[in-house]
Amino acid sequence: MGNLKNIPIDAGIELAQLVNGKENQVISKALSNSECVQITVLAFSNGETISMESYFGDTCYYVIQNKMKILYEKSEILLCEGEVLMVPAGALHGIYAEGDLKILQITIQQ
Repeated sequence: MGNLKNIPIDAGIELAQLVNGKENQVISKALSNSECVQITVLAFSNGETISMESYFGDTCYYVIQNKMKILYEKSEILLCEGEVLMVPAGALHGIYAEGDLKILQITIQQ
């Protein structure tokens, strides 16, 4: 296959079914092989976080299930199921799960 992986080719599947959470953990599954575009589905158990970090490119977060808080530029942004937010390349930000959370993260190299 090309630049995508871990996505079925013989039948459709709900995005939320691609990764399952585990208690007290953040589980991720990469959906791309590209150096220029990283596509990842993540499952967080309630209260789990990804500490403050920045990425090499613009990053899009799409909430698949539940809701999350993003700490970004000294503000806290609440994203609910079905909502999307872009964080610019190099911007320091953190993710906080509210409930068992599933998100799609897409980062595109500058």
